[in-house]
Amino acid sequence: MHNPTEKMKKTITSIFTLSLTIVTLHFAPPLLKGAGGISFAQPTIRHTSGSVDMAVMDFGSLVGLVNGVLFPNFRYPIQETSIPSQYYLQPFSEIWIGDSRGNVANAYDAVEDGIGLGEFQPTERGAPMYVTDSSVRQEIIAQYSTQSESGEKLPFEILVDQHTFSWNGAAFPEAKDFIIMKLTLTNLRTIDVDDIYIAIAADWNVSGGKNDLVGWDESRQASVVFDAGSPPLEKGGRGDFSNPINVALVLLEGKFNAHRIVPADAWTYRDENRSILMSTKVTDTFQPTIFPPGDYITVISAGTYNIQARNTKSVIFAFVAGRDLDELNANIDTAQRLITLPDMLTAEPSDGTIRIAWRPAISEKVLAYKVYRSNKSGGGYVQVGPRLIPGAAYEDTGLLNGARYYYIVKAVDASEQEFEFYSKEVSAIPDKKPEPPKNLWANIIGGATHLSWIPSVGENIIEYNIFRNLTGEEPWTPIGSVNSPQSSFTDENIHPNITYYYTVTAVKASGMQSEFAEFVTAQIDEPPSNLPQNNLNKVIVAPNPYNPSTNGQDGIKFLNLTPKATIRIYNSTGEVVKILEHIDETGIETWDAKNDAGETVTSGIYVYYVTAFTDGREELKAHGKFAIVR
Repeated sequence: MHNPTEKMKKTITSIFTLSLTIVTLHFAPPLLKGAGGISFAQPTIRHTSGSVDMAVMDFGSLVGLVNGVLFPNFRYPIQETSIPSQYYLQPFSEIWIGDSRGNVANAYDAVEDGIGLGEFQPTERGAPMYVTDSSVRQEIIAQYSTQSESGEKLPFEILVDQHTFSWNGAAFPEAKDFIIMKLTLTNLRTIDVDDIYIAIAADWNVSGGKNDLVGWDESRQASVVFDAGSPPLEKGGRGDFSNPINVALVLLEGKFNAHRIVPADAWTYRDENRSILMSTKVTDTFQPTIFPPGDYITVISAGTYNIQARNTKSVIFAFVAGRDLDELNANIDTAQRLITLPDMLTAEPSDGTIRIAWRPAISEKVLAYKVYRSNKSGGGYVQVGPRLIPGAAYEDTGLLNGARYYYIVKAVDASEQEFEFYSKEVSAIPDKKPEPPKNLWANIIGGATHLSWIPSVGENIIEYNIFRNLTGEEPWTPIGSVNSPQSSFTDENIHPNITYYYTVTAVKASGMQSEFAEFVTAQIDEPPSNLPQNNLNKVIVAPNPYNPSTNGQDGIKFLNLTPKATIRIYNSTGEVVKILEHIDETGIETWDAKNDAGETVTSGIYVYYVTAFTDGREELKAHGKFAIVR
């Protein structure tokens, strides 16, 4: 991409000559007028499972919003690396839905004194939320519609379901550098709507200033942005590429219509001009003499679409990064492959049976699935079950207990042709479930819970798994295991005045696990000390985990503090969510589980750092983790 290909040179480019209504604004960071307290200002949640940190909002914005202030997005890479991490998507990146007649719904509009809300409005239940936040595939959904806050009516009424995906870098190292976004448009009216386009406007900033170049990869339908380097490419040099990162906006699935390269200071053009940009069938390509190093917004549009009454249409985009052009292209190809794959495959064994389940493929081109089985890993697969499986699960019966079976799943299209790639392999050994342990007993001794039980009856019991929670109902949290024939366990990680529930399962050599044993409870009836300490050696958080539905609304307590201390609370991405200044004659500080903006924080793992000083100005420190479960 850094040197134009012959294909690029031959592509006819339409020079952007629209007369744009430009309002030059200088907010850094920008303030969205009217954002305080209005309905769309839901807590931002983030993709952080791979090498990209990307915030998700619920009104067509592609950036973050805190207290009405717009922040850049798409931080890459988030792990420690020799390449500095930076935010690549700038504050006015957004989604457009509109027609060719000047009607467009979007996130932001220019108003008299700054930036205001556009036409997208979140639905009542459309706040961003996790579908899965797993070690394999992280999914976030949000929802909004094309209803203007001012009451102005558009000639269409479309509901947008936004579904974004990222993959864990450990489980999918080849898929850690991109976010996939599937936008499903539903025509809410009782009549058909035609002439609909959908576009993404991405304000990428790679060079950190005004030294970016934009290329168009036609084969991948990718708009690529990279640092022009020094000397500039248009003067014949390759440049030193002070930032070697390449980023791209990609249309993975949809009817491609246009690719536009627009000066970034023109982001506030009116909807009539947005409409022209997204509906005019033009492909701007890599031409440094026309688009010299600068600051650009790249726009990819798909359409035109006719959506029948109450029907839907889906388009799939990707936001991709790479440490150089070759890696970027490989990442784009991986994203294209992943949307056709059944994902997160599981194999759950039982007596003579293995149930195979998976997450459906992202692509709308996938019609059904085929399940293949083998008695060895990596090959020899034979199709089992129905010719086509329309759902996302299959129960393979009549199997031999004790034998291991291997499975893959393939997706097929409307013509019943298999896609080129297939799922990752899973395996399981069918077997009868062992009996759960009997007579589970809990006893508090020396500030710890001592558990014991009668071993399960039967052969091939190899271990016992121990679980704990604060409710006595599923889900249970595993806290340890012991090898058979041992039938006891000690839990030392407990705190006063908290009722803990425990259960145990037995596990056979085949991996088959029993049902949960009848739970027992344990609690240390010891009031926490209200007295301040002279050090931070015994700081604890209670309850941990904290669940307001079971622990009440008394909040999270930091115990055994010094009279004066500062508590900093961070989320799993390393962002400060709350700073507490403890100045009290007690050793206790309570947090209401709200951030500095007064918003209730989401479920997850949090880290706390406590600092204090002795009278002799010696610095004291303590840190640890706790969980919030809602």
